[in-house]
Amino acid sequence: TPTTCQESLDYQGGKAQPRDSLHTVDTLLTAGPCLLIDADNKSVGWAPDHQAARAAVVGGRATTWAASPRQGVSAIDLDMPEGLAWLVADHLSAWCRARDLWHLVRESGRAGHLHLWALTEQHSDDLDTLADQIRAELHLTSSQLDVRSAGLMRPPSAPHRSGKSALADRLTPEHQADLLTRLKDFQTATKDP
Repeated sequence: TPTTCQESLDYQGGKAQPRDSLHTVDTLLTAGPCLLIDADNKSVGWAPDHQAARAAVVGGRATTWAASPRQGVSAIDLDMPEGLAWLVADHLSAWCRARDLWHLVRESGRAGHLHLWALTEQHSDDLDTLADQIRAELHLTSSQLDVRSAGLMRPPSAPHRSGKSALADRLTPEHQADLLTRLKDFQTATKDP
């Protein structure tokens, strides 16, 4: 049976199973309600949380879902030619590393389309400024480099509407363990009242 976020974090002394870890990542980075999306990228309704959204995908009611980034989390959608997307993602990753900010880059499901998730906390305005600078320098539109501190984005484990998902194949158990530790610390620091 699916577990809640807290159950995943506490499972077997804090060592969550890989599948539970991915669901925990979704829950810690984003908040419901979740928009259910079909293969044509159209809304097919709402689910109250990630567990219900996953059930809708498994049950065939939707092909994926999107949710809002939590406060202190930035989600960046990079939709541009593949080489340029990775160049921009590398630049944004270096910016995050220089500030010791946890971040994750994943393929979105199509060539040249990436998602970057970052725990930006007090750096979100700086990230917006950096994105503006990159857009101006590379002549990108806001839809090609879209920073979402609000709005909706597919959580890291949600498949692309085509059904493709690269995260589970690329997130090693060691990376998952580090991620869960940092996300648990982040969750504790930003606990909703």
